[in-house]
Amino acid sequence: MTWVLSRRRSVAAIVAGLSGAVLIHACLLLIGPALSPALALTPAALYTFIASVLVGRAAAAADPRFIGLGVGMHVVVSLAWAFGYGYAARTLGQLTRRPIVSGLGFGLVIYFVMLVVLLAANLYTKPTPGDVGIGLLANCVFFGLPVALITAGMAKRE
Repeated sequence: MTWVLSRRRSVAAIVAGLSGAVLIHACLLLIGPALSPALALTPAALYTFIASVLVGRAAAAADPRFIGLGVGMHVVVSLAWAFGYGYAARTLGQLTRRPIVSGLGFGLVIYFVMLVVLLAANLYTKPTPGDVGIGLLANCVFFGLPVALITAGMAKRE
């Protein structure tokens, strides 16, 4: 079996990844503060936090030099997750037949993997119930679900 996706599935992964990237950040920046006041982040603080996973706590201090790195990392990671889902959907047909359940489950997997990434980067802090709620909402509904729906919708036209 080859690791290459068809042109349509590659476009679907790109559209899904970029859509998910925008939607998850809209959720974190607009809905997050309502569920958890501790998550009332500015876009700059959010992107420097993302960059701090790669460069350490130096960027977590909201150093504006790391905003571009954080944006770039977020886009690359979102695209990687979407391409992974696209590949899995190609080999596991149930992911395109049941995109709602699959997308929510995919978002759950992403949520826990990203917690492990934060733990490995020594950036993990004990989450409040609001933090868990917004994390699950953002990853499941605003990332996993759109990725699954876009992937399924474009795969049906193949």
